[in-house]
Amino acid sequence: MGIERRPRPVAFVHLPKAAGTTLHGILMRQYPADRTLILDVQRPGYRETLDAITERQKATALCLRGHMPFGLHSITGREFACITVLRDPVRRFISKYRNLARRPERALEMGFPLERLGSLEDFITMQVERNAMNFQTRMIAGWVDLEAPLFPYAEPVPDEALARAQANIEQYFTVAGLVEKFDESVALMQLALGWSPVRYARRNVAPGAGSSPGPGGGVQDRLSERIRSLNHLDVQLVAFATARLEHQMQAAGEEFTRALAGIRRRSGMLSRLQGLARSMGLGRMAPLARRFR
Repeated sequence: MGIERRPRPVAFVHLPKAAGTTLHGILMRQYPADRTLILDVQRPGYRETLDAITERQKATALCLRGHMPFGLHSITGREFACITVLRDPVRRFISKYRNLARRPERALEMGFPLERLGSLEDFITMQVERNAMNFQTRMIAGWVDLEAPLFPYAEPVPDEALARAQANIEQYFTVAGLVEKFDESVALMQLALGWSPVRYARRNVAPGAGSSPGPGGGVQDRLSERIRSLNHLDVQLVAFATARLEHQMQAAGEEFTRALAGIRRRSGMLSRLQGLARSMGLGRMAPLARRFR
């Protein structure tokens, strides 16, 4: 009989438009559904959902995941290894805008007036008015009133929140990954958390998501620089996380190199199977692709 695999309990702080849907898929294969709690402050009725969690669920949960600020896992009274994925602030902001503009029903559900989504410039102005800039710093710092967790926020994120977010990453986050180094981030998670070998296919990737926000000339460059300036705390937080991630990769040595190569090999095979299934009209290869996942 083989040794039973016991992955470490994990709390995933999902920052919107930062590869979270893909990582949720990975977590679903690592942790059983009956030992997983979805803690998502962006869902309608989230407070009622939190209040309905039983003491037994809190005591036995192995995975907490969702759009939540750091610290929400404390409702269980237990310690969890925290993980997250950050993203270049300009890319994340533009991706958020494109997603809302493409899905008006979702925008309305989340309280975004459609008339403010007419252009990226309109969206920037609205988010400034809502004190929604430096959102990644706000969430990692836990600078959120859980009785009013969604913007508009009462005030902008103060500069002091950056130091708290950095301290939280150092003390509580096993891996604070990056969209721009997603495979490397997942490889470190696999090693640190005791996961079985990871394979994944990208999920919820919008058209043009990988395209650069600039330089493209003219208005686009100007707006990108404005977004970067308005999210100056997030810029510094991502730089901090990047340096930490690079250090972790170097420290993990050959074990990391092998884990990364395995993830890329398995995920590449899965992507090819799914592409073949799509080209065949979701025919006979589709069940094989699903089993491989």
